Amino acid sequence: MNPITIGICDDERKMREKIHQLCDVVMFRKNVEYKCIDFCDGREVLQYKHSIDLLILDIKMPRMSGIAVKRKLQERKEDTIIIYVTDYEDAIIDAFGIHVYGFVLKDRIDEKLQPMLESAINEISETSVVVDGKVDSNTILFVKSESPYCRLYIRDGKEELIRKSMRELTKMLQETNFIRVHRSYLVNFQYVEGVPDKKINIEKYKLPISRELRQEVKKAYIQYAEKRAR
Repeated sequence: MNPITIGICDDERKMREKIHQLCDVVMFRKNVEYKCIDFCDGREVLQYKHSIDLLILDIKMPRMSGIAVKRKLQERKEDTIIIYVTDYEDAIIDAFGIHVYGFVLKDRIDEKLQPMLESAINEISETSVVVDGKVDSNTILFVKSESPYCRLYIRDGKEELIRKSMRELTKMLQETNFIRVHRSYLVNFQYVEGVPDKKINIEKYKLPISRELRQEVKKAYIQYAEKRAR
């Protein structure tokens, strides 16, 4: 496995140093090769020329907020996982979104950040499911049934038509973040924008949810979001 790059963005130097120390403890314990990059401003994150696997990000900063950084990363289709640190619990709702792994209040950072870091590193290190021998499941937005085929809608705008049934793919992806929302659609919760209701929003797509599955899908998404926010 390649070294993991961790970005630490906070306008307070002491907080950056504290987070860096906690990262050192976790990565030493897990015996994972890594490097930490410090940023004192959200704009520095966006100007960084290399990929960041995990970004520990303050929500409220004077020049550019952590929420604005998240939105820019989403626009650029970066896969950076974000853990927010904040003094403001009321900002959490606005900050949640794609690739946001969780939130830690600064007054509980010694207690809460280490287990969340371990969990996030486990997720980064996990091998994803390879579909049809060529497509990483983490890159798939959703699957559409076109019996006897299925069409994979991939994050880079590509599509792949494969000769597998929806039943086969549902079974293959059951241990990942995918959920069946309709007889014709299987979606990846990583890319869902907002709590689903009658439709589910994924990038430019609006997908139907079966009437009989609406409550189940909504409950599953809330559980997924709560897991990320712990």
